[in-house]
Amino acid sequence: RVTLVAAGSFALLGVIASLMLSGLLFAMGMKEVAIQAVEAFIQNNAVGLVSAAVGALDRFLLGMVCLVFGLGSFELFLARSNREGEVRDRRLKKLAWLRVSSIDDLEQKVGEIIVAVMVVNLLEMSLHMTYSSPVDLVYAALAAFFSAGALAVLHWSSMKHGGSSHGSAAH
Repeated sequence: RVTLVAAGSFALLGVIASLMLSGLLFAMGMKEVAIQAVEAFIQNNAVGLVSAAVGALDRFLLGMVCLVFGLGSFELFLARSNREGEVRDRRLKKLAWLRVSSIDDLEQKVGEIIVAVMVVNLLEMSLHMTYSSPVDLVYAALAAFFSAGALAVLHWSSMKHGGSSHGSAAH
C-alpha cells in the first residue's frame, strides 16, 4: 500500500509539473503576441509579424504537448475509473481529443502535436534562412517534402490507431 501511495504521489508531481509548464508556455506565447507581434504590426513589418506569429504558435503547441501529457497522465494513473475506463465523477467532462484510454493513445496524441511543432519550427527556420545558392532552395524544398510526408504518415497512423482502439475493449 505504501508503494502505491508513493507511486501515485510521484505521478502527481509529474502531472503538476507538466500542467505548470503548459501554463508557462501559454504565457510565453501570449507575451510574444502582445509584445513582438504588436510591435511588428505598428511598424508595418510583415515578416516580423509572421515571425512573431510562428514563434507564438510554437510556444502554444509545446504548451499543448504538456497539457495533453499532464491531463492524459492524470487520467491514466490517478483518476478513479470504473471497469469500462470511464471516470466515475460525471462532473468531469472532457473534450474528445483529451480522452486517453491507454499509454499508446497518450503517445499517439503527444506525437501528433510534436510533429506539428517540428513543422512550425521548419517554417520559422525558413523565414530566417538566407539562400546563398540554388542548392539551398532544393534543401528547403526537400525539407518541406519530408515534413509533408511525416504529416501523411502521421495521418495514416492516427486513422489506423483510431480505428483499432475504439472498437477494442482490451485497449
